[in-house]
Amino acid sequence: MTRRRVLGAMLLVAACGMAHAQPAAYPTRAIRMVIPFPTGGTTDIAGRLIAQRLSERLGQPVVVENKPGAGGTAGTEIVAKSAPDGYTIVLGNSGALSVGVTLFPNLGYQTLRDLAPITMIADSTVAMVVHPSVPANNLHELVALAKQRDPPMTIAIASVGSIHHLLIEQFKLDAKVKLTNIPYKGGGQALIDLIAGTIDINMDNVPALIGYIRAGQMRAVAVASAQRSDVLPQVPTVVEEGYPGLVASPWFAMMAPAKTPRPIIERLNRELVAIMRSDDMKQRLQAAGANPMWSTPEECGTFIAAEIDRWARVIRESGAKIE
Repeated sequence: MTRRRVLGAMLLVAACGMAHAQPAAYPTRAIRMVIPFPTGGTTDIAGRLIAQRLSERLGQPVVVENKPGAGGTAGTEIVAKSAPDGYTIVLGNSGALSVGVTLFPNLGYQTLRDLAPITMIADSTVAMVVHPSVPANNLHELVALAKQRDPPMTIAIASVGSIHHLLIEQFKLDAKVKLTNIPYKGGGQALIDLIAGTIDINMDNVPALIGYIRAGQMRAVAVASAQRSDVLPQVPTVVEEGYPGLVASPWFAMMAPAKTPRPIIERLNRELVAIMRSDDMKQRLQAAGANPMWSTPEECGTFIAAEIDRWARVIRESGAKIE
């Protein structure tokens, strides 16, 4: 073999090694972020804030697409079935990623089989509220009252398959009370009916309730968190009231299709964690009613797996179903 051929072969081997060690830059084009809910809600607001910051950090557009339907499972399924190339991600929620895995029949995906966790994003504090005519100032008094009522007291199910729905089922199990579920197509009408006295009890995110609580149109009896809410410091937690099993919050996590290359997952995680840690993002999300979170992909996956198991038990024990 001539010196020229030897040199050419050496250069070819070196080039192949460099190509292997330095994969093509990511991203090289726009990224689609699916929001599986309508515009204007907490998820949409948070998603658009994150998309703007992520676009700035990645140097490519991050385009938000709202794909609502079936409690967030419709949009989540779109991403689960997308190409695992890092150019389609979803801001999934607790309903579609954990509750829905057990509750929705014939779901077109399995969360941890078909989706790759990137990071936790945020959660939101939930409060249990009653109409002012209900003579209960805390959870103990409400449970005692509910056990006396015949027919049973009524409670709103603002979104079937949500964490709120499953918290209500867990409450009925833990407190050993009978309540009549009143399903709604959204939280707005449930709040209207609670204010009107058509229903007795509701559970919703604190930002959606705080104005009505302060106006005296409803009364908060507990918050479903381990610590008291900064905006409702006078309201006891479910832990203080003796119901630690009711500690839960609707949460959000960023996910990609399964088999997305690990370097892409790591890049997205690194940028998203930096975004969520920023003071500006913390302030903006808190104003929208969300508490910022972040994690490694592994921590995110472990958390979601535990949530799937937790709510599957509640669904089995309570007999909760789609109505």
